[in-house]
Amino acid sequence: MASITASSALVNVVDGAELCLVRLLAESSAPGSIRPAFVQDCETCIAHSDAAQLIQTIISEQGAIAALVSLDDEAVSAISLLAACLDRVQSPNNANMLIQLADSIIAISAASSGTAAKAISLLATLYNMRSNPTEKVALLVKMIRLAASDPSGLLDADNSVLGKWMDPAQLTQMLDEWSIPPAGRRELFRVAADGSQNSPNARQQFTLLVAETYSNTDIDASGLETAKQAAIGAIRDPVSLFVQQRKILSLPAIKALEANDGAFVS
Repeated sequence: MASITASSALVNVVDGAELCLVRLLAESSAPGSIRPAFVQDCETCIAHSDAAQLIQTIISEQGAIAALVSLDDEAVSAISLLAACLDRVQSPNNANMLIQLADSIIAISAASSGTAAKAISLLATLYNMRSNPTEKVALLVKMIRLAASDPSGLLDADNSVLGKWMDPAQLTQMLDEWSIPPAGRRELFRVAADGSQNSPNARQQFTLLVAETYSNTDIDASGLETAKQAAIGAIRDPVSLFVQQRKILSLPAIKALEANDGAFVS
């Protein structure tokens, strides 16, 4: 196969772009962090048009993912090309590989201080290039959780890299438009509540939204704990969210909490 020099011209998926990406990752990696056979293995996948194996090979190479996170101008183009490769993988493997790719990026970020914002930017590019609502929700969960774990305050109102997704009303409207069922919203609302430490009002709104996702048939210990926190928030501040909180006693999770500990909400 003809040698192709790595470059930043990866925006368009053209002949040679995949090999260009592979060589870029190899050349940008830390010395000794990538197997000697990495490029050759990827070349074999490309020669056989095996997008699934190519993505799996890259995901499995920690040094390649670290190089991806370290890229500057080429980062968005590189992740966009990987996302385009995912489109050529059959379901449900493409969804599984998407999560593996996201988790690999997050793992590298966790091991390297100061890279959370870059990792979130890469995940946001994946988010923008996916059309499946369930996949987009899963990526949002990962982005918010990663931002919340970073000490630099990436979820602070004045410095939020996730913007409108931390707004309860807009997030709910988006999920409504996507027809995401209640149980499919639960983890997203929960991480949003956990990430709203500096906004008690937003935290209570998200906690209420988590409580609303429970029905009579799926209330577990976590659901009861959410109901407890929602009730505590309503008791501490019954005025600020009066419209939202006035229906709290009708929620199945709250009713279950009352049945388990009637004195708490009586």
